[in-house]
Amino acid sequence: MEFHYTYRDYREWPDDERWELIDGVAYNMRPAPRTGHQDIAGNPTASSASRSPLSSV
Repeated sequence: MEFHYTYRDYREWPDDERWELIDGVAYNMRPAPRTGHQDIAGNPTASSASRSPLSSV
């Protein structure tokens, strides 16, 4: 039988760890991306715009 966690269990876990609780199953989450990654993800053309021949259009 598989053990399922509750919201009460989740609330008792350390705050410095990132966990997600889905249907009673705990998933260890990866750290959030760094700022540089977010800048590129928010504007995917930012890194290639200066090299593109159409960048002045």
